[in-house]
Amino acid sequence: MQNHFAQIYWLACGLTCDRHDACDLTQDVFVQVFRSVATYAPGNFDGWLYRITVNLFRSQVRRDRRVRLQRFREDVVDQHTAGRQNPEELLADSDRRQRQP
Repeated sequence: MQNHFAQIYWLACGLTCDRHDACDLTQDVFVQVFRSVATYAPGNFDGWLYRITVNLFRSQVRRDRRVRLQRFREDVVDQHTAGRQNPEELLADSDRRQRQP
């Protein structure tokens, strides 16, 4: 199992380009292996580990991208609304204009 660990760690390093993220991904891979080893059909064990690693990496990228996009969207909203009245102020101004003769 030690050989597999090193192999998955170096694959994770290549995918993530960061040693800390690679450690996290490697740990996630072996947690997934532990959970699904009962369903493993004998065959290419290295290929199975590779596929789990790549799939977990892709899932993390998709999840991180959504978080980054949400953060970006909030920043964009803040930039576009800077210096503008908030909704309560707009409503109060509208009420004042309607009351004026």
